[in-house]
Amino acid sequence: MRRRTQVLIASVVAGTVTFLGVRALTASPSTRPALYGCGEHSGLVVVGGTDVSAGGQRRALIQNWRGHDGERASLVEVGTSSDEQRSQLAAAEEARSCAYDVLILDAPWIAEFAHRGFLRRVKPEWVTEPTGIFAPVYEAGAWKGTQYAVPWNTDAGLLYVRKGTPAPGNWHDLLTAGYAAQLADYEGLTVNALEVLWNTEGLTLTGTVGTVDARTVERRILPGLQQLAANRAAADSRSDKEAETLDAFVRGGATSGPSRGLMRHWPYVFRTLTADPRVHGAFDATPLPGRGYSVLGGQYLAVSRFSEHADAAGQLIDDLTDEAAERTLFACGGFAATRPAAYGNPTCESASKDPDAPTVAELGRFAVTLKSALAAAHPRPVTPYYEQFSETFRTCAANVLNGHAPSARTIADALNAALAGRRSDCPPAEK
Repeated sequence: MRRRTQVLIASVVAGTVTFLGVRALTASPSTRPALYGCGEHSGLVVVGGTDVSAGGQRRALIQNWRGHDGERASLVEVGTSSDEQRSQLAAAEEARSCAYDVLILDAPWIAEFAHRGFLRRVKPEWVTEPTGIFAPVYEAGAWKGTQYAVPWNTDAGLLYVRKGTPAPGNWHDLLTAGYAAQLADYEGLTVNALEVLWNTEGLTLTGTVGTVDARTVERRILPGLQQLAANRAAADSRSDKEAETLDAFVRGGATSGPSRGLMRHWPYVFRTLTADPRVHGAFDATPLPGRGYSVLGGQYLAVSRFSEHADAAGQLIDDLTDEAAERTLFACGGFAATRPAAYGNPTCESASKDPDAPTVAELGRFAVTLKSALAAAHPRPVTPYYEQFSETFRTCAANVLNGHAPSARTIADALNAALAGRRSDCPPAEK
């Protein structure tokens, strides 16, 4: 009989299950630890971050699903930030828990989870018409040529411009004017720093990255980070994550100064801004200026290696990622769809009764913007040690923002250690 060796602690608030932590108990060396809840099957469990789609469309798609044999599914939400979510999911998989059947993974986590043996390979029957998915988006679900995850929604950075604010034609104008960004010490800083680096100094630190030489750091990476520091609104955004950035932009109509009329954010806030009476109809969404290079984001669905119901979980993934589901996520939920066909005729029955929801014409124009942004989106470094890389890279970026830029050699050594899977520091330059 397998002994229970982990405990899943959860609370239910307003119908939302929140994962609070995993506590280790005594373990037998001859058994696999398990999270509480691995007993008799009572429905598939999907686990991931908080559902920020309009009207809870992701949760609704999961809860309304019915499998071929009548299976049902539920969503468990963990963590409040991408860093916390990765940590919680990795802890559960490290425990070899069968409590979760389908994992919602951010794009850069896939290499790590596949490398660590946490995921099952995608079977052909788990994804209908993969050729109907944006090719780079689908390919980001693979690791070393093997598909481990299917994209559920994709993402690309956009520039939101309040009416009356001049739209910058290039990054010099954007940085000079100042724009609200996500520069707190979390994954958002990595994303924003990469986008500035790519657009001002050229593409580097994208795709498969093995090592970084000091010459590249000196000529491209360090100047790119210094361009981020040149953002006139950087000081205002240093403690901001997605929510704070959005609030600064919404309040911008009544506040002067930098960061109030321009904002870098994700596609899902388009619906939020459309519904907000302080902003409705008074903003535009555009691709990032200049080259328009953006970080390719999004969430992917993968079957846990430790699920005891892999085939049913694969069927769930197939249904959640088909064209109809993708159209719902875009037209009703505000997410960027992974299939080009899902952007056609973007109607939403539930939204049609909401006077604050975007019109079909507005969604049509937004679809054009999204597809343009996705065409210029690039992946973050693909590595099983992405967590170490991101922590190290944003530490280097923070020191540049603080006016204490490390040397090119220091940055190169720190990034190379991280890419090799070692914890690394990126100390500021000595005064």
